[in-house]
Amino acid sequence: MVERPTSAFRRPASARPRPAVVNAIEEQAPPPQNDEATWWMFKSEEVLSVSDVATAGFANCSILDAARWQGGSADNAQNLAIKDLSYTFGVDISADSITSETSPALLEALRIAFCSHGSDLLIIVQNAPQASDEEDPTSQVVARIIDLINKAYEAAESDGDIQLAGVSVVLENYNGSIITGQWENGQEFSYAVQTFLN
Repeated sequence: MVERPTSAFRRPASARPRPAVVNAIEEQAPPPQNDEATWWMFKSEEVLSVSDVATAGFANCSILDAARWQGGSADNAQNLAIKDLSYTFGVDISADSITSETSPALLEALRIAFCSHGSDLLIIVQNAPQASDEEDPTSQVVARIIDLINKAYEAAESDGDIQLAGVSVVLENYNGSIITGQWENGQEFSYAVQTFLN
């Protein structure tokens, strides 16, 4: 498998045909290298409508509301996020925090979810903390969830799981062009973020 760079990650297109996407990528964003690669990490400065989701070619979306995780400690934000992930994706998650120690259980749960949806999946993270708000524990929770989504997808893809759906993410109300984060073991990550539907 070809090694991908640490930013500007691209997802292979789903095996299922998708209607043409209208203005889904910023003009300054480089186009995919070939027909098998597409952007997967997006932002929207406004709340998406059902029409926006359908115009982009998605019939299947899941919503996570980061506002529910705000206003408390990092532990509380992580615990609430895990409950939301479990409920939203219909999977049992045997973890109470989002750490490198609990990431195997989280990755397995997300992988199961991504391989049982049947069609391409758009994950919308509502009320995403702003790129500059590194003090907010919710910002780190959102970033770690993005990293877990990427790793779970890559693991299923690497294993050739034929049930794997195409997975894309949109951060609503997000103003940055990159999302960065760090695990408590010091491992850092970053992902380029493209504008969804200009």
